[in-house]
This record gives sequence, structure tokens and C-alpha cells, in this order.
Amino acid sequence: MMAFRRLLLIGVLLSFTCSAQIAQNSRGLVLTGSAQLSPTSRIEIWLSLTDKIEMPPISWSGDDETDESTGAQWFKDQAIYREKLKALFTRAWRVAPGVKEEVYAQVAFESMTGAQQAAAVKLRPSGLPVAKFSQASYEISIPWEALPPTDRLRIESVRLAVNVIEVDRAPRRPELPSVALNPPIELNFTSCHKALETSAGKPAFALVASSSTAEGAFALENERTCCGYSAAPDIAISPRIAPVENLVQRIGLTEFLCGSPLSYRKGKVVTNASLELAPGSGFEPLEALPASLPSHRLPDGVRLFRDGPLWAARQQTSGECAACPWAHLLIFSLTPSGEIARALDLKERVDDFQYEVEVSPDWQTVTEFKKRDEVWASKSYCLRGNVYEPCGENAHSAAPKHGLLHAPVE
Repeated sequence: MMAFRRLLLIGVLLSFTCSAQIAQNSRGLVLTGSAQLSPTSRIEIWLSLTDKIEMPPISWSGDDETDESTGAQWFKDQAIYREKLKALFTRAWRVAPGVKEEVYAQVAFESMTGAQQAAAVKLRPSGLPVAKFSQASYEISIPWEALPPTDRLRIESVRLAVNVIEVDRAPRRPELPSVALNPPIELNFTSCHKALETSAGKPAFALVASSSTAEGAFALENERTCCGYSAAPDIAISPRIAPVENLVQRIGLTEFLCGSPLSYRKGKVVTNASLELAPGSGFEPLEALPASLPSHRLPDGVRLFRDGPLWAARQQTSGECAACPWAHLLIFSLTPSGEIARALDLKERVDDFQYEVEVSPDWQTVTEFKKRDEVWASKSYCLRGNVYEPCGENAHSAAPKHGLLHAPVE
């Protein structure tokens, strides 16, 4: 048998003798033990990394529970879909010499409708165990990519059951006992070691990429209406798999900027700030978010970073100008000691006028332009220290020549 860095003995008995040890190496989890297998029996492994899967109320419009009478069949469809979705947080493998298959989550995924599969494709089972048998002994390696999603970065225990079953027995999820891992699996999310949560601070899930890395974070959220539009029940899915989008930008040899909210890492030191990147909570971007942010270093070593301008829509279904786009621009400062602070934050709802923003090449001046009745007006903000302050207005300005905004998305 191989020597493992982490070893924990567990014993699970069903109708046949089956002992198991769980360990971890650089490629994933490893189960070793002994089992008496017949030509028609399999080792069945059930594994989950979550204790409880919480979902928002069934709704096609945000977190408010929808009256079932407004779509009785749709309501029933969502309840069935949710049970299948929960199954994707557990894996069940059946293994024997020459046999390895996932028999629970894959079945649940394949039973979904095409639209549901498209919504839940991130959770589709991937990868299979690799098994070695020697007489009554076995060694089963479960690669990281084959594991189900986790709801925590410090995995101190797993839900695990190892049994020997007959091949004709239908898969049925048993009660999965909690098996302690000592020492625990320690995962990092992003280069800034951010918490596993959404930008609004709500719990999230992630996929295990390696013995120390989590990626592909997501949350279970309902449709978020915006722009005066509310999804109809026949096309809405409750909940959806909402990606937790994070900026990760290397800004130095051992420096990283992450968000949102913003975090800064230098070496092993991480500084967290509450400042959100554009467009911020309550808004839906109408264009792709940038993969990196332009920056400018001031003489005193302070760096300025610009996020936007970009177009976004407020998450609302009705009200005055519900469909109007918003323009967002955020500039923030990062001091040599790692402090993050807002330097300028512009948010403008654009209804019956044109809007544009310019930033001077030396970043000393930011000018916003508005055009009404064929007349441009401007307001300037000048850098004072590390903060932009209003420094002038022109009711009849020249038109912008180097605007940063694209045409708003319709």
C-alpha cells in the first residue's frame, strides 16, 4: 500500500465485510481497505462535502416567494428540479475490477430538462475514481475534480459511506455519517484568499481544484429582474447557479488585487476592504466585466485603479425609468501599506440625455459630460491628494473627444 500524509480509519458494514481508510495525497482522496467481492457485487462509495444545502424560496423574481396559484405546474416543476439539483452535491461511485461509474448525480443530471441542465452544467459530475485490487484489498483514488461541491474552505469532515452491494441494487442515498479529517483540508479561494461568499456576503459553494485551491465559486440564487422586465414562469428556473465573479489581478511580483469586495495581498499579508467594484450590489452589468483594471502610480507611491466606466441596470421590475441604463465609474487608491480607499465614485442614471466620461492621461482630472437639447455640459473632478474633488462646471462645454463609455446596451 502507498504511504499517505493524512490517514483516518473508518469502518462501515452492510451485508458484506468492508473496511476503509481515507487519506489524501497530491491528486485527491484515497480509500484503502479490504472487501469481499463476488462477480456480482460492487464497492459503493457515497461522498458529500456539504452538510446542508439552503435554497431561496421558489420564485421567478428575486427572493420573494411566488404565489403558487400564479403558476401551479411551474411550481411543481421547480420542486422536482430542486431535488435533482440537491443530488448534484453528492457523488456515488460503484467500483469493482474493470468497473467504475457514478450512479447518483449523473442520473439526476441526465433526468433534467435541457434548460435545467444548461443552468446546472457547472455541477455535472466530472472524473471517475481509479481503482487497484489485490486479492481482498483495494485502493481507490478519487481525483479532486471528481469531488462534489464544497460549502467551506476548511474541510474538517466529510459525509462518507463505503459499502459492498449487489450490482442489481438500485442506488439509494443512505444516511451519510460525518467522518472527521485530522488535519483538515485547507483550501484557498483566489490569490487573495477571499472568503467563500458572494459580493453581498451570502454563503457560496466552490469546486475543489487541488489540495489547496478552490475555484468555480457559485451561489444558488433566483432570477434577478432588471430593466423593467420580469421573467415569465415558463422560462424561469428557481434557483439558478449564479457564478461568484471575482477579479484577480497580479499587480506586482508578490502582489494581488482581488474583488469584489476589494482585497489586496502582498506576500502572505491580506488586507480586506468593504469597497465594491462596479456596478455594485443591486445592479446588473450590461457588458462584460473587465479582466484587469488600469492603474496609475502617483509620486508618493500611491496607486490609483480605475473600474469602468461601464453600463449597468438596476435590479427592479417597475418604477420610474426602470429600464434606464446607469453609468458607473469607480477610482480607488491603494497605499504602499495596503490601505484601499474610494477616490471617486460616479453613478448616473441616463434617461433623456447623453452621457460620457473622460479621464486625463495623467489621471489628474476626471470630467463627466451630459448632453441635453444638443448642448453639452460638463463637470470636472480634480485629484487632491488621493481623492477627487469637484473643481469646475461648464454649462456650454465642448463635446467629449476621448470618452471611455461605449454605447449603452439596449
